[in-house]
Amino acid sequence: MEAPRTSRECPVLKTFEIEVRQTVKVTLDESKFTEPFMEEFRAHFFPFYDVEDHAKHIAQLTAREVADFGHNRHEFVEGYGPIGDFGIRAEVTDTEMEVL
Repeated sequence: MEAPRTSRECPVLKTFEIEVRQTVKVTLDESKFTEPFMEEFRAHFFPFYDVEDHAKHIAQLTAREVADFGHNRHEFVEGYGPIGDFGIRAEVTDTEMEVL
């Protein structure tokens, strides 16, 4: 039989390393990403030079659940304003997890 732990013994902790892969579908109105908008965005946020950079950014915000680009068309997202104005929609379409 195992001896009972004293209050000074540390619990045995197990650490897991998990790889999580998500696929995010992003739809946006390219015509809203004008050069003046892109310049303003670069000046205050990130050095994005094309719409694909924005799509990747929106995808990671969606994957991390920082913003809801799905049903709330009035949600305000820093750098974009109300997302409905940009025609932005994003949704996680697949998630895979693997213990490494």
